[in-house]
Amino acid sequence: MIKKLFSMLAVLFLLLACTACHTEDVPPAANESTGAGDTGTAEDTALTEAEIAALVRENLDLLVGDAQHVYEALENREAHPEAFTAIVELGEAALPSLREIIAEAPYTTVFDAALSVLAKEAAYAISPAEFDLVYPSPDGKRQLKLTVAAFDGAEWSSGISPLYQNASVTEGTAVLYTETDKYYMRPDALWSPDSRFVVLEQTVVHLMTESVILDAESGTAIELPDVSEIESAAAEICADAETGVEYANTSIWPQAWREDGTVEMQFVFHTYRYMLRGTFVFDPLAGEMEILTAEAEWVE
Repeated sequence: MIKKLFSMLAVLFLLLACTACHTEDVPPAANESTGAGDTGTAEDTALTEAEIAALVRENLDLLVGDAQHVYEALENREAHPEAFTAIVELGEAALPSLREIIAEAPYTTVFDAALSVLAKEAAYAISPAEFDLVYPSPDGKRQLKLTVAAFDGAEWSSGISPLYQNASVTEGTAVLYTETDKYYMRPDALWSPDSRFVVLEQTVVHLMTESVILDAESGTAIELPDVSEIESAAAEICADAETGVEYANTSIWPQAWREDGTVEMQFVFHTYRYMLRGTFVFDPLAGEMEILTAEAEWVE
């Protein structure tokens, strides 16, 4: 009797052990909770690079559609926000595909141009730091920053850079200067050696260049001499210089800061037949200008 009892217990023990082993060897179903919550792991939901690239291109193609102009494609983005959102929600995983589309050149069709602009807008929504411009001061304590306002649809044909805005000079968390109403195309900046002033220049329509000096200490913008002032001063040292000319293009941009705190600027003004060019030194503290060189030229 005792032997029979021990035999039955042994069989029961073996059955229980096999059941436990079977439970450990079988993974939970894909739609089955693991006991740690109902959310899946990253491995369960991750997309492959090829799948991400396909999703990016599919949604961009939808947005571009049969647009006859880049701005029409941008209007499609407003009409189909879900397609644009689908790309942005992919996050940084979408950036390699977007960068590849952006890098494709030349843009010989409206479709290619629109595709590039929309890809840039999506990439900017994911990672603004890749497109915003930051110019640190020489001492590393301050910076001038410009943020993207829009990606110009004409860039595929004329090479125009993104349109920037929100020029701000900061020191840590302190905002020393800010301008939100003005837009900048092809901007560049040149800091003074003492990190107080920064010349902000931009190239505008017809390749005209304009400049302004930002004073980080006072938080103000210092306007450079206007065309008529430069023209009059140039006429004093250049016998061939004209005054009161209606120029087609005018450009003023920085050359270099001097140790005495002044900045050397270059200027070129021209019509279709006449050009006045030269250099001057400007003192931002005194607001004074000194013409260094001036040359007038007529084209027959």
